[in-house]
Amino acid sequence: MKQIGGRGCDLGVGLAADVDGAYLTGTFESAVDFGGATLTANGATDAFFVGYFSSGALRMSQKHGALAADGGYAVAVASDGSLYATGFLNATTSACGTESAGADIYLMRITPQGTGAD
Repeated sequence: MKQIGGRGCDLGVGLAADVDGAYLTGTFESAVDFGGATLTANGATDAFFVGYFSSGALRMSQKHGALAADGGYAVAVASDGSLYATGFLNATTSACGTESAGADIYLMRITPQGTGAD
C-alpha cells in the first residue's frame, strides 16, 4: 500500500494499469507530494494525474485547474501508452489548450512522457 496526500482533502477516484505500473486521477486541495515535485492547487481543488512504475517509483505527475473546484474522475491507458483522462473544470481555465467557462466536462490525452497533448 502506498499512502499519498497532503494537508487538505485528497481523493483518488480513477485508476488504470499497464504492464509497467499504474496511473491515478482525482482531486486535491492545498498541496500534495506524490513522491516528486510538490503540486499546489490553483484554487479550491485541482485535478491531478499521477503515474507510478511497478516498483513504486514516480513515473509522472501533473495538475490542472483554476480558482474554483476542478477534479479528475477517470483515466485509461491506450495501446500507444497515452493516457485518456476525464473530469470537470469549474472555472475559466486552460487545460492542454481547451478553454472552459463554468462547469464543463473535459477529455484530454496525456502523452506517455506526461505532457498534455490534446
